[in-house]
Amino acid sequence: QRAGRAVGMSNPTPEAESLKDRGNELFARGKYGAAIDAYTNALDLCPRWIVPLVNRALMYRHKRDWANVRADCERALSIDREHMKANYYLGLAMIGEGHHPDAARRLNKALESARTQGASIQTEIWRMYA
Repeated sequence: QRAGRAVGMSNPTPEAESLKDRGNELFARGKYGAAIDAYTNALDLCPRWIVPLVNRALMYRHKRDWANVRADCERALSIDREHMKANYYLGLAMIGEGHHPDAARRLNKALESARTQGASIQTEIWRMYA
C-alpha cells in the first residue's frame, strides 16, 4: 500500500487470500472463467482489496470483455488512483472500446508509474502506448 494514495483498502482474510491464490492457479492453466469466479469470491470477502480486482480485470482482458475490464479498473482506481496495472488495463479497455485519446492518457499514467517503480512491465506498456 502506497502512503497517501490508497484509501480504505481492505486487508485480505486468510480465506480471501486462498481464493485469490486459487484464481492465480486457474489463470496459469488458462481457465479464465473459473479464475474470474475465484477472484469474485475473494472480492465478496474483501471488496476493497485491489489485488483480486486487478487480477480479475486481467481475466476479462483475456476474454476481450472491455466493459468489465473498465468496471474493475475504475473500481480499483477509486481505491488507489495511481495503481499502475489498473491504469494500464483501463487504457487497454479504452483502446478496445475505440476511445483512443482517453486510452493514451491512461497508458501514459501507467508508463510514468512503471518508470518510477522500475517495473518490468514498462516495455509492454510502451509498446501499447507507442
